[in-house]
Formats: sequence, structure tokens, C-alpha cells
Amino acid sequence: MQPELTVRDDNNLVWQSYAQMNLADTPLMIKSAQGVYLTLENGKRMIDGISSWWSTCHGHAHPYIVSKVVKQVNDLPHIMFAGLAHNSVYELSKKLIKILPQGLEHFVYCESGSVAVEIALKIALQYYSNQRQYRSKFIYFENSYHGDTIGCSIVTDDNTITHQFAKKNEHSIKSKLPQNKQDLADFDRLLSNNKEQIAAVIIEPIFQGAGGMKFHTPEILAEIYKITKKYGLLFIADEIATGFYRTGKYFACDHASITPDIICLGKGITSGVIPFAAVGTTDEVFFSFYSDNPEYALKHGTTFAANPLGCMAAIGSIELFEQKPRKLQVANMSDQLKSQLEPLKKHHKVKEVRVLGAIGAVELDCSIKDILLMRSLIRKKEAWLRPFGNVLYTMPPFITNQNEISTITQTIESLVLTI
Repeated sequence: MQPELTVRDDNNLVWQSYAQMNLADTPLMIKSAQGVYLTLENGKRMIDGISSWWSTCHGHAHPYIVSKVVKQVNDLPHIMFAGLAHNSVYELSKKLIKILPQGLEHFVYCESGSVAVEIALKIALQYYSNQRQYRSKFIYFENSYHGDTIGCSIVTDDNTITHQFAKKNEHSIKSKLPQNKQDLADFDRLLSNNKEQIAAVIIEPIFQGAGGMKFHTPEILAEIYKITKKYGLLFIADEIATGFYRTGKYFACDHASITPDIICLGKGITSGVIPFAAVGTTDEVFFSFYSDNPEYALKHGTTFAANPLGCMAAIGSIELFEQKPRKLQVANMSDQLKSQLEPLKKHHKVKEVRVLGAIGAVELDCSIKDILLMRSLIRKKEAWLRPFGNVLYTMPPFITNQNEISTITQTIESLVLTI
């Protein structure tokens, strides 16, 4: 039943992400963001300890990226990407070819990570359709998360975000993420038994994000890839969260020295300056669409595909990776996160502490009430954090200095001590 509102509440004008609007706290109002800091309307500054959902790897509003976008706004803010093109899309593509796992040389550009995954799934389905093979299923893993659209929910593990939307048994098969030889044998058997129906295996390489901040080893990733290719199936790497040094290497696939057939990129690709994402493919995939038959063309195109502003922001972000010691910064940050978070293992409510690259996660044995309490207390802290389920984590901008990292880890410690 609709509540009777005598005074319109601005908070109810807009749905907050994943929020029950009847219960949600009033959001903190941000006036500006620069570097690692969020400035509230009341003048308080908070360190952004999660890079605004893992995107602002160079910090907020990096002047180098912003200056490129401003120039692009004045020159060419937007054109349709059908029959028309612009230089920045080709410049960006050449830059990506140089840094991605070898062999990824063809790209589709879009507006968000979820759309990138949708495109990857469509490419996989049409790859086989173009060969007159009907394949309708995808293999995904426990605790996976690949986005919020209907297609993404098909390959995302059941949770409170996606369980209402996807009929997974029709289009996908869930696998345990292998941890040992027996698990790998089970995975092999799963693919063998369903290989004629499967279009692709999709995975968040090395690091599963929203599904619980869980890691797996390069050796396991390499074996999953090897088994997938054994059956001639496409391998999709969702590197939207893991790409651009977040796990310590340029791309998480680099840990296992593998080249996926399809890769999805987002978040750090523009350091959060512009909503933008990309899908890359190998020659084999690209040329399965390359034909005299118009029906073989990739059936995808959106209004803001390959938007010039997004392309230019991505160029700026990649050039900063070329110019700045981001790999070293991440390595140093990882060492500090380990040294400052691992002592929390002694706390009776801490189940596990996990650190990889610029990711630090503390898994808790706690209740929903505890999580809500921590979320409330964070509003008064010096660092902004946002727990996922029972995991309190940080994924800071790579420019965060040692004192700021200490502030983040002290905030995490103080929250753990409240439960």
C-alpha cells in the first residue's frame, strides 16, 4: 500500500542502489570528490576506501583525464557509431592491444560493465549460430557476480540481488569453483557431459568480487582455462573489477598467462570519470562474424556505443598507467594491507582475512544487525566503506598514501571491534 506523504521527501525521488527505500539511511550528500577524498556538503572529508565501487583507480577527477575529456567535449561529445567513426576509438583500441593478453585485438565499446557482459554472452551465442550450431547454455561459478541486467543474472550465482530475475536452468549451469584435483575432474566431467549445449564458460579470474571477495589461485585459473579449451568452448574473462592492476598484475588473466576468447573491461578503464566499458575478442571470434552474409554481423549496437568522451577518458587512464608507477603502488599497498589487517584474525568474530593486490577483505561471523550497525557507524568515520554481506573490505584508489591506508585499516579495525 502506498504511504501517505504530506511532505515530499527528496530521498524518495530516486531509487538508491540495492536499497530498501523505506529502511535506508539518508545518503551522505557529496559536494565534490578529488583524489582519494570525498567532500560532504557539510565540509567533512572522507577517504574513499572502495574507489566508488572499485572504479577510481587513479583517484577521483584526475586532472589529466578530465582535461582530455573537456577537450573532447568541445570538439566532439557524441556521434552515432554506425556509418560514422572518430579517431579516439581507434587510438584506444591500439592502446588496449598493447596491454591486454596477447591476441585480443577486436573491440566493442559500451556504457557499463553489465552491458559489456551482455555483449560477451551475445557474441558467444552468435559465434556458434554463425557456424550453424545451436548452443544456449553458459557455465558460471558459485559466488560469481557478472552484473545486474537480466542476461547477467543468468550467469550470476543466486543471491538477494539476482534470484528473482533469472531462470538459470534454461540458459546456464552452475559449477563449483574448483579448489583441488577432484574439483577439476568434476568440472571436466560437467563440460564433457554438456559440451554440445555450452556456448561459453564465464569467470571472474583470480578474484570474485560481489559474490564474497573470494580469491582462487593462478594454477586453478589455468586449469579451468585448459579444460574449457579441451572441449573447444569459448572462455569469457570478466575483468571488469580485476583489470588494470587491481589484483597486482595489469589483468588477472596475466597471473595464469592465458588469453581468453572474450574479455570484459570496465570500472578502472576510465577511473570513474565517464561510464564506459569494453569487450575484446580474438581473431578467431571476430572473423566468425566476418562474412559476405549480412546475417553474420554482430547483432548489437546502442546509442552511446564507442562514445568519444568515454574513449578519450579511457585513453587518459591508460596513459596514466604508462606514466605512473601504479604496479609498484599496488604492490606496496598490498604489503601494508597484509601487515595491518592480518592481526584482525585474532578477533573471535573474524573468520578470515584475505589480501591480494589492492584488495583487502575481512570476512566476519556476524548478523544482519551487525552489518547494519557497521554501515551506520561508517557514516561517522574518516573513511568511506560499504560492506558486502558479511565481508568488510577495502579497494582503495592506487594513489592512496600510507597514512591514508592506515586510516582505512584503522576504520576497519574499529568496526570489527564493535560487533
